[in-house]
Amino acid sequence: MSETHPSAETTAPEAGGNTVDQAVAQGGAYEVLRRRLSEQGQRLQALAETLNRQRLSEFGDSRLEVIGRFRIRSENNCVGRDIVQVGPDRLLFGYNVYIGLKTHTRIEDVFGLYRLVQGKDGYDVASLELKGSFLDQPGFVHDFNELYSYYKHARLLQLIVVGDKLLASFQIGERSSDVRVFRWALSREGELTYLDARGERDIALPPPFDFEWTKATRDLAVNGRHSHLNILDTLFVETTGGDLTIKVENNTETGQGIYSEPVEDSTQSLDDAQFEFARVGSLLLLKVLPYRETVWRGLIYNTLTGDIVRNDAIVQACVQLPEDHGVIFPGGYYLQGGEHKAFDASMAGMQFKRSIRSPNGEDVLYIFYEREGGRSALFVYNTIQRVLQNPVFGHGYAFMQDGRMVLFHAEGTEPTRIHPMQVWQTPFSSDEFAASRPPGNTFMGRIGNAELVRGISNLFNLAREIDGQDVSVQRYQRLVADTRRLFDAHHWLGDEACDGAEALLRQISATGESVLDEYEKVQSIREQSAQAMVEAEATYKALLGRLQPQNWSEVQAFVEALNEITALRGRLLTIRELRYIDTARIEAMAAELVQAQDRVGAATGEFLAGDTALAPLGSRLQVLDEAAQQAGSARQLDEQLDGMRGMAADLDMLSELMAGLKVDDATARTRVVESISALYGRLNQARTRAEQRRRTLGSAEAVAQFAAQFALFSQSITSALAMANDPEKADEQLSRLLVQLEELESQFGEHEQFLGDILSKREELVEAFETHKQALLDDRQRKARSVLDAANRILDGLAKRTERFATADELNAFFAGDPLILKLRELAERLRALRDNVKADDIEARLKGVRDQAVRQLRDRSDLYEAGGNVVRLGPRHRFSVNTQALDLTLLPRGDTLAIHLTGTDFLETLHDPQLDALKPFWPVTLDSESDAIYRGEYLAGSLLLAAQAG
Repeated sequence: MSETHPSAETTAPEAGGNTVDQAVAQGGAYEVLRRRLSEQGQRLQALAETLNRQRLSEFGDSRLEVIGRFRIRSENNCVGRDIVQVGPDRLLFGYNVYIGLKTHTRIEDVFGLYRLVQGKDGYDVASLELKGSFLDQPGFVHDFNELYSYYKHARLLQLIVVGDKLLASFQIGERSSDVRVFRWALSREGELTYLDARGERDIALPPPFDFEWTKATRDLAVNGRHSHLNILDTLFVETTGGDLTIKVENNTETGQGIYSEPVEDSTQSLDDAQFEFARVGSLLLLKVLPYRETVWRGLIYNTLTGDIVRNDAIVQACVQLPEDHGVIFPGGYYLQGGEHKAFDASMAGMQFKRSIRSPNGEDVLYIFYEREGGRSALFVYNTIQRVLQNPVFGHGYAFMQDGRMVLFHAEGTEPTRIHPMQVWQTPFSSDEFAASRPPGNTFMGRIGNAELVRGISNLFNLAREIDGQDVSVQRYQRLVADTRRLFDAHHWLGDEACDGAEALLRQISATGESVLDEYEKVQSIREQSAQAMVEAEATYKALLGRLQPQNWSEVQAFVEALNEITALRGRLLTIRELRYIDTARIEAMAAELVQAQDRVGAATGEFLAGDTALAPLGSRLQVLDEAAQQAGSARQLDEQLDGMRGMAADLDMLSELMAGLKVDDATARTRVVESISALYGRLNQARTRAEQRRRTLGSAEAVAQFAAQFALFSQSITSALAMANDPEKADEQLSRLLVQLEELESQFGEHEQFLGDILSKREELVEAFETHKQALLDDRQRKARSVLDAANRILDGLAKRTERFATADELNAFFAGDPLILKLRELAERLRALRDNVKADDIEARLKGVRDQAVRQLRDRSDLYEAGGNVVRLGPRHRFSVNTQALDLTLLPRGDTLAIHLTGTDFLETLHDPQLDALKPFWPVTLDSESDAIYRGEYLAGSLLLAAQAG
């Protein structure tokens, strides 16, 4: 099995990822986290081993080992072919006898029936008579004799029990696929009954793959300079250019990838080769047949680790391991985590025959079979340790009920009468035998061996992942995901009997997440450092390209070059402190800059020694001085002052440079220093004049600018007062104007004549807004009071209005659609708009109270009253009238006296009052315009007549 890892041909993004991995591995934080994770992994390993020992103590061990040997002695020299168990303790041994002069082949020349016997000295077999056995049944005898009569070269190929049938396969032609298969029905008691000789379908091998291969078509092609096939957006494969290349980037501009091997025909195109692929968990399997080649190539790509392994055995047969552990193929296996193994034994022609799982689920037996030679390879995969044991080879095997296996291996192709056998103890007993063991009532017994096997297997696998030495983000992502998955898959890990397994797993998950966080930090820091390095190198290369002092004719060019060199050296010192940056490259650039600075400095000294070196500076200073005196505004003067400050910095550098330069001619040095000193004097005088003129211009400009901005601010106050139509907006506008006023103060604070105006305006502003806000608050309170009074008036009359309703529907309709009720809700919303939520809530609460009271009264009236509330009903027979008249005090004439009467009652009380008694003639009078002697109409007519006569 060949293997390759991404190395020199790794693409750029992967190279970057490897750099990050190295950075993390070298970081102090990672080392702390790694040690913590390693310690937790050791604790997890010890915990898993403890649980496994408890499991073995509860359910027993499952070892694969040789426990005995014996020999079968045949009557004639023969070549053993196969052996199988038939019934509880019988073995059927099949062989091919080559008797030259014998014309008739008997059943006993092909089959031998034995019983396995275990004695004190080991194992042996006892031969059983074929007469009276299933081999002596007439149907089989007839078909057997017919077979050897018609096919003289017939030979036994295979014996096998499939389900409830015993099958015996004979080759009848030149090819091993030309067979005739005898069938017996096998009962639960082990009795065999011959059926027929048509078992060809029953003995057919299962499919060599338990997943589907997908053929890569032209639709997956990505055209370009180096065209390739896109396999699930994960791998990109091509066989052009003389080699088979696999890439992990969809980049057709390069022909390099993470894996490459030569092909026989270097002229083939992308369409000439054949490709098939299959996704199995995290593995991507590839089958490739290059043009004009006859052997398919098999490749396994691990999407978690990025590794590619070649093993052509996956083309013969390949099936999945249990619990999504990986795949197994003739001669080896490959796990999802990247562990793999290939055995050296020859597996040519091996096909998948069957798999047998132990009753406890810990071990799985995979059997591969080679039809021509009858050879079988038995692979035992342990799901707890996740390892494949060395294969056991044989020409036949027979499993007993208790898990013992008789293995036969033919020694050579020469006929013999002695056939050695081995007895193996295996975990592959029958389900009935395993079920015969009484279940335990312990913690382990309640969970069950199969569930414990899965859980402990996952714990061991997690411990192996932690112990891994590779540093990659994918590894820790997988570790965190696997840890979290354990909580959902195995609830019993939280039990006290598991000795804190759940708490330990949570610690491992947290540590794994911390490592991932460290990756993210390193990635971010590395990107920043890389960007800083790119910018520094670009500046460095551009600067060195411009350093050509032999072509400079002005001192300014020398000064600017020295300034740039100094600035870049400072920048390099700054970024050198960044983490994960290339310090060696920075030191190399800094050393070259020092040499460049010395070179430019020497050239500067030579240039300054000339007579006209400083003349441009003098001319420049004169231009700046004249421009400063002619400036009409402070802004223009600022430009000239900046130029003078820049010239001062240049002169400072020249002074420092002259102090450090080695000039042998003392006269020349003195002349240069005196020239620089004279320029300093002229510069200081020009700067003093410019600053004095700036103060003069600045004062006049400030007065005009302040007046304009102050007037604008006053207008802003008036506008803000108009916009502030509620107290909240008043506060908002006041805050905005105070900020503007502070900006004015900061802008003109250096002029003391403006401070008084600013302070006065602030007091005026605050007072105006406080007064306006108070007026708005008073108006809001008046409106709220009016709305509340209107609501109270409506509420006061609701109780009376609800008394007239006789049913709940009428009452609910009233509260749902009555205009006054709707008006009440509108008034509550108006109060909220006026920011008086308390009064609004009070109105709604009173409305709810009125409704609840009306419902209660309606319920009472329905239960106690009749006739519209005029009769009280007590029980089925008693009725009482109800007086609904309002209680009032009246004065009534009763005979010759006056009596006080309460309306709606029988109460009467005589009233004795002399003054009222004197008015007895007027007691019956109800109108002042009518009496017993005259009607109102007569009185009215008389009154009109008298009025007319009176004019």
